[in-house]
Amino acid sequence: MIWTLSILDMKNNNYPRILFIGEYPDVFDKIKSPYKSETTFDQTFDPTFFVNNGGNRGNLVWQESVFRIFNYNHLKSRRVTFEYLYDNQKKIDDEFDFIVINLACWINNRPFRPNNFISKLKFKKSKVICLGNGCIKNGYINSNPNLSKDFFHPSVVESLRWMFDNAEVFSVRGESTMSTLKCLFNIDSVALGCPSAYAFPDSINNISLKPFKDSLLASADYISKYDGVNFPALYNEFNKFKSSSYFCQSSFQFSEGSNIEFPKNTKLNQIGNVKINECDGSLKNYPFEIKAIDKIYAPNNIDNWRGVLSMHDYYIGTRLHCAMLSLQAGVFPFIFYDDERPLEVANLIGMPHMNSGSNDSFKLEEIFSKKNLKNFQQKYKESYNIFRKTISQTGLVL
Repeated sequence: MIWTLSILDMKNNNYPRILFIGEYPDVFDKIKSPYKSETTFDQTFDPTFFVNNGGNRGNLVWQESVFRIFNYNHLKSRRVTFEYLYDNQKKIDDEFDFIVINLACWINNRPFRPNNFISKLKFKKSKVICLGNGCIKNGYINSNPNLSKDFFHPSVVESLRWMFDNAEVFSVRGESTMSTLKCLFNIDSVALGCPSAYAFPDSINNISLKPFKDSLLASADYISKYDGVNFPALYNEFNKFKSSSYFCQSSFQFSEGSNIEFPKNTKLNQIGNVKINECDGSLKNYPFEIKAIDKIYAPNNIDNWRGVLSMHDYYIGTRLHCAMLSLQAGVFPFIFYDDERPLEVANLIGMPHMNSGSNDSFKLEEIFSKKNLKNFQQKYKESYNIFRKTISQTGLVL
């Protein structure tokens, strides 16, 4: 069955009912019982709900994106953790048309959280769709080229086989993860990228270029003089712009609030009346010495984060999901990578990128050129059409 879309569908409930499976229990689980992790759609979009998200605001981006991509019945759809599946199989089959499992880099050597029961799950009616899974090898996918399947935790392998056996679509972030699963486990998957790439396709198609001297630049962790890139040269490139903003993706966690803006000379132990709950080692590396950076943001609200990014014209940084949110906001990104987690996503959609360990010279006028923008938009269009076609074959409509 293909669900057709119209304004009236919201009233007559013709949208499909989707059970969304999220990754972080502390993000979704207001009830601290391991098997009572259900939340309503409205609860999970509270502006302060995503504060605890694994210490990385980028987790907000890919988790939120699936709710932007699909058309579904908001009143009869739910967001839950994996634990909810344990003793609700019949209820799920009766109440939901689809189960959408949205993951990040769970293919690694750590235990897969629902490792005691996932192989026992069987759904007779609800269709399973798995999105966004990526591979981590010793933290960095290219740090161990001779990796064997023994590296991966048995519960991860079990979960992968369950997804392969049960999912209508079992997709991964890119070609590297796809080849790893095939070579080591003989598990077939399809490389569709990160769901965050497909939440606002029109914004990406409408990206335009402006002269740097009239433009605002956005950046995110870990652009600092302590990293591997030739940052003195990068600083000079930053200073070509009219102004720049810096987004703290992972160093701060606030108890409440949305975007918190502070001048570059502000004491780092307190910002206004908002106390910092946590900071990490990258704090000392912040590039306050870059003259072009005028504003620094620590976003806790995904809509505000995207909104502030939309006031910029270009993005340069090492953080993938700030780059993806920039795309959603219609901002042309250039990403530095030090492992294949961001690289395989960038390759899949054609995002301009560069190895952070490279000493190659570069000019942003060449990177942010009309030719590169055209090539990126063409590659993105191809990837989006493949994603759309693959998902639509299950009966879901984007």
